[in-house]
Amino acid sequence: MIQKAINPYPFSFYGITSPSEGQSLALLIIDELKTNSKQTKFKSFADGSFLFYNETTERDADIYVFAQIRYGSPEERALDLVKLYYFVDALKQASANRITVIIPCMPDARQDKPSNYREPVLVHHVGKVLKSMGADRLVVMKLHNVSSLTVFPMIQMINILTDKLLVNYIESKVKSGIIDLSKTKIVAADSGGVTEARNVATRLKIPNQIVMINKYHDPAKTNHSEISNIIGDVSGYDVIIVEDMLDTCGTAKNSANELRKSGAKNIYIIATHALLNGKAINNLNEAKFDGIWVTDSCIITQEKIQNIKNLEVISVASLFAKVIDNLHNGESVIDLL
Repeated sequence: MIQKAINPYPFSFYGITSPSEGQSLALLIIDELKTNSKQTKFKSFADGSFLFYNETTERDADIYVFAQIRYGSPEERALDLVKLYYFVDALKQASANRITVIIPCMPDARQDKPSNYREPVLVHHVGKVLKSMGADRLVVMKLHNVSSLTVFPMIQMINILTDKLLVNYIESKVKSGIIDLSKTKIVAADSGGVTEARNVATRLKIPNQIVMINKYHDPAKTNHSEISNIIGDVSGYDVIIVEDMLDTCGTAKNSANELRKSGAKNIYIIATHALLNGKAINNLNEAKFDGIWVTDSCIITQEKIQNIKNLEVISVASLFAKVIDNLHNGESVIDLL
């Protein structure tokens, strides 16, 4: 491990993602940390109950549990969360010193406010359950609504921002001649994304080249949005849409179509969380993006990688490894972002 200071507590890392294809990010983080992932045991019983536990002693250890939750299937999502809860509880019963849970893409992050008077706010429930099971900290990446941090008084929350990571990737496209920043505008996918778009544009030194897509969401429907208009001039410009997550990608498709109608030339989209559910593959391909750049914070199957045109995956392994290393050694995380 890349340790810069001496922590008196033993270090343990567990990657507990369910499917084998989803283990790649955990393995990449392990490789960056120059350590080994601890082994777990899973036993299921005929009545549907199961045990998920560690193989070796973790008494007085500082433990980092990395879990990529599967999205798209309610059953798989629920199973992954229950396994995580049970495993944290097992570690607590094993007298661990401190348990840090890392979930790159936070479950229920979009359920951060009631759309009508009877809908519950669910964004806090994972943190609440993890705390009750014995977790001390929860690390997430690019929380959908940063104000959601205020509803987590029960557990220490660390939100890893990806602006610097995404900007570095865009700058690599500038160096390779694919992007000319003087002829490029940064597009906020909606009013809530203006702050991130401005941060990206400012880091790229084009703070005045921001455009916003004006969208309407029907609270009575799921995965629904309608584009009202484009606020700003994109005629003759290349555009980069900045999103926090891509789910069914219907909005991404509609945004690309509207930008093209408004005179945009090459259209790119860059996002942190690639959930890619439902008709996402068809929607992205029909949108004819010139580049789709996403991180591997979510599990991206080989089918999606092979079938989505112009898709490029940005690894967050190095960033998470640095965050874990700094947390374990009591150093700043903000300086990495």
